[in-house]
Amino acid sequence: MTHSQAHFRHQVSSLLDVTSLLEPALVNRWKRGAKSILLCIRSDHILESNVARYLLELLETINALEGLEKFQLIIRGQRSRLRTSVLAAIVEKAKKMTTLEISNAFILVDCPNSDECNRALRQHGTLDSMALLDCQPARRDGIATSLLPLISSLAENQVLTNLVIDSKVLQGDNEEITRALAELGRSSLRTFKLCNCREHGLAEDNLLPMLRQLHTNQVMSELCLYDESPTQGRSGATISAAVAEMLGTNSKLESVLLSVQPTNVPPIIEALRTNTTMKRIRLHAQHQSCFKTVMENLARVLRDDNFVLEQCQLGAGGPITSSNVIEYFLTLNRLGRNFLLTNHEATTDDWVKTVCSHQERTDVVMYFLLKNPSLIDQTISSQGLVSESDHMANAQQPQAKSNQGRVVVTSQSEFAVFTERNKRQKH
Repeated sequence: MTHSQAHFRHQVSSLLDVTSLLEPALVNRWKRGAKSILLCIRSDHILESNVARYLLELLETINALEGLEKFQLIIRGQRSRLRTSVLAAIVEKAKKMTTLEISNAFILVDCPNSDECNRALRQHGTLDSMALLDCQPARRDGIATSLLPLISSLAENQVLTNLVIDSKVLQGDNEEITRALAELGRSSLRTFKLCNCREHGLAEDNLLPMLRQLHTNQVMSELCLYDESPTQGRSGATISAAVAEMLGTNSKLESVLLSVQPTNVPPIIEALRTNTTMKRIRLHAQHQSCFKTVMENLARVLRDDNFVLEQCQLGAGGPITSSNVIEYFLTLNRLGRNFLLTNHEATTDDWVKTVCSHQERTDVVMYFLLKNPSLIDQTISSQGLVSESDHMANAQQPQAKSNQGRVVVTSQSEFAVFTERNKRQKH
């Protein structure tokens, strides 16, 4: 157990741990100003019905805390069973819960209580983030059960903004899987991460309706379709084409992570020519000989058309480091190239401040000056912007001298001398 004055973190692995949290001394510390509580349950039996009642009592105590702003509940089941009736009771009791994460558990749908669980998740008023990791439906009396109605309930929750699920949760009728994913595609989620979607047998056709919904989705800003397996977990040409088409029309997504076969990367890169919102893209693919052509095309896209992409990862490793050209244009985008080149409200001061704040990068300075040659007639300092009055006050001084330690550049020829001197100093 660790806690500061306002933030508490508790690990629970036994019934004794639960009852200890109900001690008046700890509850009083919570009441004196707890802003956030993280409760992590690690046990293979703590969520059995005869034990969960103590947890429900604890949740009721937490609900009574007036100043509580964040309550995170993490359940790590150690391959144990979690009944939907118990889950429903937890969700209903934890009225101030903002995060619920369940991992490594078999979720048993015990009818008729499954409807109660789905309703509790759908109607919860503070649940912001939900994760179901390495979870799957448990068999009841040898008969397979389905968690797809639970997923649909999460899609209908208007408060939930972040959802992470493992594809093992999506077991059941093929049409129901497709329908549940499509509902997520038109939900109010800002972030949706689907892990190991191909590795556990999810068909590409299941994902297509969701991607079509994202064409007009104006809420979701981050999408992740990620597989750890380097062989089975790679999206083929159908998904790559669908993602590319979606990027061509979607005007909200800012971040995409996709596990894709290397030969299917080019359509996605080409879609970046017209996309105006994507800031981060990661295409998780094994390196192949085609990557050289892909990177050359990406460099052209960034040079000519895409002024918004700021981060790009291609391959199973980290950021692209083999292409200085790509990193150069990504840097320009991070510095605000899109605003300067496309926004008519960008002022001369905006241009000058951008150039001056990155004057140590001669290539960056040169790019913006070439794009806006009128800047060469402006007064630019190597440490900041010199006002017109400062410039006039120093007009009688030789321009070769420094202005309070700052080099003043007022002509194209002086700029050439300035940049050449910077190069010599660096070398």
